Amino acid sequence: MARKSPPKGIRPFDDFYAALKTAQPASYQERGAKVRGLEAFEEQKQHLLDLYAGIEVRHSFQDPSGQIFDCVPIAEQPALRRESLAEPPEVPGAEKAAAQKAPTQTGPLHETRLDAHGNAMSCPPGFVPLRRITLDELTRFETLSHFRRKSPRHPDRKRAPQEAPGSPEEANSGHEYAHARQAVRNLGATTMLNVWSPSVADASSTFSLSQMWVAATSPTRGVQTVEAGWQVYPTKYGHTRPVLFSYWTADAYKNTGSYSTEQHEFVQHSSTCPLGFALDHASLSHGAQAEIEVTLLFSLGNWWLFVGGSTPAHAIGYYPASLFGPGPLTTAAETVDFGGETCATELFPPMGSGAFAARGYKEAAYQRRISYFDTGRAARMADLAALQAWPAKYTIEVQRSPDWGEFFFFGGPGG
Repeated sequence: MARKSPPKGIRPFDDFYAALKTAQPASYQERGAKVRGLEAFEEQKQHLLDLYAGIEVRHSFQDPSGQIFDCVPIAEQPALRRESLAEPPEVPGAEKAAAQKAPTQTGPLHETRLDAHGNAMSCPPGFVPLRRITLDELTRFETLSHFRRKSPRHPDRKRAPQEAPGSPEEANSGHEYAHARQAVRNLGATTMLNVWSPSVADASSTFSLSQMWVAATSPTRGVQTVEAGWQVYPTKYGHTRPVLFSYWTADAYKNTGSYSTEQHEFVQHSSTCPLGFALDHASLSHGAQAEIEVTLLFSLGNWWLFVGGSTPAHAIGYYPASLFGPGPLTTAAETVDFGGETCATELFPPMGSGAFAARGYKEAAYQRRISYFDTGRAARMADLAALQAWPAKYTIEVQRSPDWGEFFFFGGPGG
């Protein structure tokens, strides 16, 4: 891939960007766009023009869901226009022998894997894969602000009685949860996420996810979070498969925050595991169980995300802690939180497998081997307190065992 050549079956990036410059709202309205009006359309369009300005794309390919990924020089990615590239740290507790055995990056992309059109699903050395954000996607949202949010607001919904002050629940009161948390000063956490593909309607703002949060509360800006996990969100991604994602907010989801590499904040480091990529496997009821290991770690001023392991080869990328200034996440988090979250305008979708926690292994979704990193960078088994504010829809049961450590089953049918 040393020489640039047009991808097969995919609109070349240069053609995509050229068409973006002349895009008009009428053609998107014909395709059912929900953008609020001409002013909102122009703001969405300008966001993409700014996001991709001056970027060279060497190669493009599709993931199994049909999403396009473009290979961009690592230093040209939008998040590095104001930052310098950092190197991934060692995760506390990771065996150095494992790092030595895995000197190259690990992930779903490699040169011998081809997409549906025969394009190699990999990037050249020095390039990273970024999911291509399109106007078709943005115009499924009323405004650019709606697109940036974790999901559009439901300001009329009241806070549930079990929502903890300073938690993501309190700040995101339009959403429903089954989760477990621990108040402890920390530098991150790790969990093994059981992956499912819950049935989610292709309706605005409807999603279902399993994730971890590290959070802290600013007296002036509210809750700050770094989040990561898997998510089914048809409005955003245009399909119903579970997707690897990250999210952040510095002010209780009000004016800051975005998913993955959709804006200028997350620095993609891995060339083989892009955010927004549809996961290859999901669990089957009474059958094979799919898992992904997710770690968040604060190191040298950055919140790093690791997936699939805890060596530098598993580093996906990071959020600069400067995003949270002058708030508490510039130095550490105050709580760790794990569980499921859903959002909908009417009926809420299934969470996890769609089964309640009591159904247990191979029926209910789970997270296991849950731990956090203390301020001395030592890994500590979590001691979680469960919260289930909507037990008729979703439940959670925290347990502990020698093999799984701290773990829980969670989920439910919604409604």
